[in-house]
Amino acid sequence: MREMGVETKHPMTAKPFVAVLLFAAFGVLLDVAGCSRPAEVPIASAPSSPEKTKSPEKPKSISAQRWDPEPAIAQQPTAEVYATSLPSSAAGYIGTDACAECHAEQYESYQATHHSRSLRLASDAADEVTGAYYHQPSKASYHAVRDGTELKHQEWIHFPTEKDASANLPLGPEAKFLAAELPVKYVMGSGAFAKGYLLSDNGMLLQSPMTWYVAAKSFAMAPRYDVPHHLGMKRMISDGCLYCHAGLAYRENGNEHKLVVTEVAIGCERCHGPGQDHLDWVESDTASDAEDDYRIVQPANLNRQRAEEICAQCHLQGSLFVYAEGKTIWDYRPGERLDATQVSYKVDSSSTKDANFTDHFEQLWQSPCYQQSETLTCITCHDPHHSPTGESAREIHQQNCLSCHDDSACGLDHETRMQRAQNQCVQCHMPKGESAIPHTATTQHRIGIHVDNAAPTAKPSEPKLRRLHNPLDPEAQSTTRRNDALATASWLREGVYEGIPSPELRQKTIDELLKLADSDQRDAAVHEAIARLAKQDAILAKNAGDARQMWNLAEKHAATVLRMQADPTLLRQSSLSVLFDKSYSEGNFSKAVRYGIELAENGRSAVDWYNLGLVFGRLQRFGEAESAFRRSIEIDAGYLSPYRSLFKLYSSTDPALAEQVGRTGMMLETRQQAR
Repeated sequence: MREMGVETKHPMTAKPFVAVLLFAAFGVLLDVAGCSRPAEVPIASAPSSPEKTKSPEKPKSISAQRWDPEPAIAQQPTAEVYATSLPSSAAGYIGTDACAECHAEQYESYQATHHSRSLRLASDAADEVTGAYYHQPSKASYHAVRDGTELKHQEWIHFPTEKDASANLPLGPEAKFLAAELPVKYVMGSGAFAKGYLLSDNGMLLQSPMTWYVAAKSFAMAPRYDVPHHLGMKRMISDGCLYCHAGLAYRENGNEHKLVVTEVAIGCERCHGPGQDHLDWVESDTASDAEDDYRIVQPANLNRQRAEEICAQCHLQGSLFVYAEGKTIWDYRPGERLDATQVSYKVDSSSTKDANFTDHFEQLWQSPCYQQSETLTCITCHDPHHSPTGESAREIHQQNCLSCHDDSACGLDHETRMQRAQNQCVQCHMPKGESAIPHTATTQHRIGIHVDNAAPTAKPSEPKLRRLHNPLDPEAQSTTRRNDALATASWLREGVYEGIPSPELRQKTIDELLKLADSDQRDAAVHEAIARLAKQDAILAKNAGDARQMWNLAEKHAATVLRMQADPTLLRQSSLSVLFDKSYSEGNFSKAVRYGIELAENGRSAVDWYNLGLVFGRLQRFGEAESAFRRSIEIDAGYLSPYRSLFKLYSSTDPALAEQVGRTGMMLETRQQAR
């Protein structure tokens, strides 16, 4: 708290408010209505424990353990357990430094490209600036500070003053407390447009809300964070998120949120494939300069579709994506079909914006230049080994256009072209426009004649989901039933769907998934999708009989996922949450606690720890309940529910501490209302 210039790090030691709230603790249900929880609850770190703590009993340790459902929960065939750790996917990779020993010239030019700076250790970035800003919509401020040589980011929660609850006062003088302080592990992005930051806590990476925008020369909120309610310093980064920024990483003990990065930036093998076989051949006695080495991928020798998919593995992203059965994006190899590993889907609606860097593929596919050419693709204009600038870049782009188009074919005379665009084709036919990323512009890749103030492209009145693929690819994926069903399920359950989906669509999706589960009982993603949708339907059911039927269906398929996946994958974590919620809703707290321990220990969710504390309380294991509530607050100091429960817990054992917790809860509730 800060009051008249006096600040404190922890909210539980604030000067007393006049009023003290009375909160209910164990008499309430799970924090999220209907025993559900957000689809993603990534959380960050926060204050240390209160200075004064008097527990009802000595807290017991909560040891991490994996809980597999009892056979009586659901009778399912024994399925093969998938290997889900990344080291197996990394087989054959040698790293960019090994490539540089023979390919020094290419390596030197690569060092000047954006890919070489896609990710770097913060400890190697001594030039990173410090600073702070106040975010009025969420009433929080963010600070980049140095603790010795270590770069850290801080999140301060601000409370409205009685004088002016809506005042936009940069950095004060409102009351505030330090909610989180975490070290910056990685700087993300080349710095051409912006730089983001990844924070580290207990082996997990989290996205910082702070982004440095190059054009503005200042910090501001990261994309999608400039809203009143955002994730703050709590969004966990999975290996799927990291894929397009790191060269190579693998999961620690199979946990998708505990990552070991073995090559920091995007390197040679992301485009050329694993280099070990190539290196072995080069070092063998049979190598010949005259022989084409098929052991390493040369993108220029691939057909157009396979070559551009090397770029599309990161630069084609829709609203959501689906992995092939048993695969992750790290299983993709250059030269293979990308849709054999990952398929992207896009939601078209009245609010869809086509101003993202990842829309370039669709724009290019719509271009007559692309459709009438057999060779035009990404690397026609973008050389991954060089990043020309200034006049050199303009000359290269102009020559690319003139390689197909005659200069005299333009409908404008030379003098007009010089006045409008310095006679640069791309200035008119690929203009720059607004981007979804603040303070940046992006190039329009639908090559054509663009008219100012032209009527916008018509958008569907109802949201529609479609698969993204090259319409000219003669080998376009034909087996789409599974992927389409999983994409629709994700669309329906993750809040991507705008509006209220029809009950018919939900039922059709579940029916299709059930057929897929019957035909391939080893597909964990299908079982998890059924479990999640069935849980939602159970919560929304209008009568007890329908709810029971849906809960049983959810339990059956969630239990199947746990048998199939032993590692703490996202599918296993999601299935644990289903089983936890069902057990809690039935009052089976001894079973719920076993699911809850694994769920909380293998993730970093304030909601999971809070819900676990409620279960401990139901079992009258109050010391463990207190520990779980405290852990929830450590992860998210602005989360109101654990303060309420601690207030109730301390009321009978330590009234002074209960009063401190109650005051903090009062302030958080007032702040929440002000937003």
